[in-house]
Parts: sequence; structure tokens; C-alpha cells
Amino acid sequence: MTTMAQRIWDRHVVAAHEGEPDLLYVDLHLVHEVTSPQAFESLRLSGRKVRRPDLTVATMDHDVPTRGGRAAADEIAERQMSALEENCRREGIPLYGMGSARQGIVHVIGPELGLTQPGLLIVCGDSHTSTHGAFGALAFGIGTSEVEHALATQCLRQRRPKDMAVSVEGELPVGVTAKDVALGIISRIGVDDLTATLAKVKDDAPIILLAHEPDVANRVPARVALQLSGHTHGGQVRLFGWSPVVPSRYGNRFAYGHARANCNVVVSGGLGCSIMPFRLGVPPEIVLVTLGGSNPVVSS
Repeated sequence: MTTMAQRIWDRHVVAAHEGEPDLLYVDLHLVHEVTSPQAFESLRLSGRKVRRPDLTVATMDHDVPTRGGRAAADEIAERQMSALEENCRREGIPLYGMGSARQGIVHVIGPELGLTQPGLLIVCGDSHTSTHGAFGALAFGIGTSEVEHALATQCLRQRRPKDMAVSVEGELPVGVTAKDVALGIISRIGVDDLTATLAKVKDDAPIILLAHEPDVANRVPARVALQLSGHTHGGQVRLFGWSPVVPSRYGNRFAYGHARANCNVVVSGGLGCSIMPFRLGVPPEIVLVTLGGSNPVVSS
């Protein structure tokens, strides 16, 4: 049986070679202010233009203050929003900025504006992009280097994912929705493929693992020397080294900073918000890790 995801994938393959990722055509590229500045700057420095600005839509998302308007934005947020305005103006990309009735959370405005449609292949520099799958689209969260690639070529290199059949039987209790069912399945089977990821390193060299969620640190083998993670945003509220709410099953152990599990773990407070629309005691940061010696040196 061919699944919907397989059919969408097959219809978007531009090039495929054995042992290499497929090159997929992108129908819709959603852009926001946090993961795009470096991508646009790299294009500018190399003298390249955005391939399909008509298939690219931008909105201010992560840095928008909950109250107080743009004047309430901190310095980093203001710089990122200003950069997005300039980049979209230069490249002819439609932008829904602050003050626009169409501005909003990037993965909400897609369906709201009718941009997200069944059968499309959608990418965005954000980990929540797969939620567009609820509308019959095939969507990927991508990193900044992939954002640059998609802007320049309107294509994305991806390895074909494996398929898993899940059967849900019985009637749902009152108040339980399809999203609750999906989250329940994920909580049971997990979301990472740690074994397959580490198997790609063929020799015995030490590994630096980039893992979105820090919890995986308790399962990594000894050959992982350092794990770099985000996701928690430091709990977004941090008082005297303690966060009351942390999106981790281990609580404050992996909330923020340098920790030790099966390997050294560095958890960045990162940028933006997730649990709550504000941050207290956890300023936005970009972390520099200096490698060398017996322990990592972390500065932000």
C-alpha cells in the first residue's frame, strides 16, 4: 500500500541517486525572523537571489512582543525583525510584519490564509513545521543552511523516511482530539532515531551530537563526547538557578547550561519562546562552545 506521504514525496522528486538523499521540489517556503538572517546574508555575499519569491512567505513570529508593540522588543529581536524586513524588501518576498492583520505564528497563518493545502511540500526553519501534515501536506522543519538552500534553489535534499503503521481502535473520550492521540503515540514510541544517526559515523572518532531535546543525553553511548541542545529555552523563567516549568522529563537537570549525563551536555537558552509568551531571568542568547582540554568552555 502506498501512503499519502509516499505519493507526495514521489511527485516532488527532482533527482534521485542510489545512496544519496533525494532532491525534492518545495511548493511553499515559510520564513520567519530567527532562522533566516544568516541564510539571506550568505545568499547576498555569494551574489545569489531567491529562486522563487512567489513561493516564499514571511512573517514576524518568534520575536514579537506579547504586549507593548515593537517598542517593547529587545535589541536582538529588533535587529532580527529589521533584517527580515530588509531581506524581504530586497528579494520581493511578501512579509506579514507587526501591524499586519495577517501576521501571526508561522504555522497558524499557513492554514488560516489557505497557503497550506493537501499535497504540498512545505518547509520552514522551525521544529514545528510537521504540524502542517494535519492538512494533508508533507512538511519539514529545516536548519538555517537548508533555509539558504531552499531560498536559492527552491529544492531540498532529504533522505526518504521510513514508514510505520499505527492502528488506533475504540472511541475517544470526551475532550480528546486527534492531536491528543498523536501526542500519545509519540510519547510511547519516541521521536528520535539515535541508533541510526550514530551509525552514520563509521570509525571510532569522538562524536559531537546536535540534539534538539536534551533528554536523549541519558541514552547516548560513551563515544559521544559532547551533546549540544536547545528546546527548553531555559524554562523561560529562571529564578536563582531554578526553573518552575521545564519541557523535559528530567526537570531542571537539563533546563539550562552545562550538565553531565552519559556525556557532557550544553543546553542553550536560545532565542524566542515556546511554553509561555515571555522570558524572565533567561535572556535570549547565542552560545559559543570552545573545544579543547578536558572539559568544554561555554560562553554566551
